[in-house]
Amino acid sequence: MSERQPRPYDDIARKWHALAERRRAHVVELRDSGRWQHYYTWDELLEALREAVDTRDTWARLAGLAEGETPGPTGAAVVNERRTIGSTRSFSAKLANSAVRRQYSGLTS
Repeated sequence: MSERQPRPYDDIARKWHALAERRRAHVVELRDSGRWQHYYTWDELLEALREAVDTRDTWARLAGLAEGETPGPTGAAVVNERRTIGSTRSFSAKLANSAVRRQYSGLTS
């Protein structure tokens, strides 16, 4: 099969893809650090993460990249380690457990 032919706006789409990837990484960093609590409710955070991932995937498709692929500094494709939204379940369980422990730690002496 023939490969996809480069289009005139691929470079622009790759730049938007890079911006969308940075946004996704920022939302993931907020989630991992716990700072999300200053800006979002849990449901809003999940929605922001879904939106960031969808936006990144849309720009990747428009730029002609495979899903989860990001152009590296030399222009060569680098495959990203993709974290799924489902992985937040274990994070939310840990968060809920720590909140319950904090809430009840004052009750036991």
